[in-house]
Amino acid sequence: MAFIFSQISIVIAYIFIGATYALKRKNMIVLFNYLYLLFSSVSFLLLSSYIGIAMNFVAVIRNILLDIRNRNNAQNNVFIDYLIIIFITAISVILSLLTYDSFYSLFSMFSTVLYSYSLWQKSIPLYKILGIPASILFIVYNVFIPSPFGIICESTLLIFIIIENIKFFTKKKLNN
Repeated sequence: MAFIFSQISIVIAYIFIGATYALKRKNMIVLFNYLYLLFSSVSFLLLSSYIGIAMNFVAVIRNILLDIRNRNNAQNNVFIDYLIIIFITAISVILSLLTYDSFYSLFSMFSTVLYSYSLWQKSIPLYKILGIPASILFIVYNVFIPSPFGIICESTLLIFIIIENIKFFTKKKLNN
């Protein structure tokens, strides 16, 4: 029964994360990430995926720090801005080492670090592009844990990200 609920939770999570690639406002992207993390954490907990839970914890910290930075207009402070991404990356690595169970578990950490960087930097186009390798890394992790609906949803998300990138850059090129 836990496995079935884990798969239902992951489908709900992916509805939220998929929507971020169609959004244009940074604050909405971060909000939908919180909802993704909530449902994703439930799924990982039910699958006993401890590194997945740890990376979601890092992602919550990341989202809070980025939200504070954006609300306080701290993005003009380059030193603090770089401290945030270094802190997020360091916590990701430390928690990955503490929850490590095989080489494949590191794919969750690499995906989290890459996605964190995509949210941290200020370019929406770069956010959209970095979604592709982050998604590929997470597909590998979903194969490892195993989460069939995680694989299906992440693969669908990858296709959606690619389509959104094509639409975004085609529209941008036409407007220039």
